[in-house]
Amino acid sequence: MTPDQSKAQVISAARDVVTTLALKGASANFSRDSCNDQGEAPFRGRVVIAYDHAPTLEASQAEVQQMIAMLKQHGWGAPGDFRTHAPAVSKQGVTAVFDVYSPVQNSGGSISLYGECRDVTTKQNTVPEQVPADQLS
Repeated sequence: MTPDQSKAQVISAARDVVTTLALKGASANFSRDSCNDQGEAPFRGRVVIAYDHAPTLEASQAEVQQMIAMLKQHGWGAPGDFRTHAPAVSKQGVTAVFDVYSPVQNSGGSISLYGECRDVTTKQNTVPEQVPADQLS
């Protein structure tokens, strides 16, 4: 998989998530991340989507469960062998991991999409870059 293909894979999945869930205030950034702790190949594309999330922990947890149910109705399924403690679903080699909003930490309320670990051309992790809004709709 080329760097362009790894980027296209997660951008396409992000567009699917944003449109399927009709996310309000959605913005995203893209980066390439190593699939190991040594920062070596293989790499994968990663998109993090921020959106207008529910204002409380409980509401955010319920919102995420509704989002997962909606995505499952649109072809997303179990995350397979992707390991995370967060709620997650996968489709066509991309795993979406949901970070519930925590008002105590003032963090979360985002969705991270991880592509396949098949980019052996990239040499290092990349700094996140903004995904143009027209690529999400």
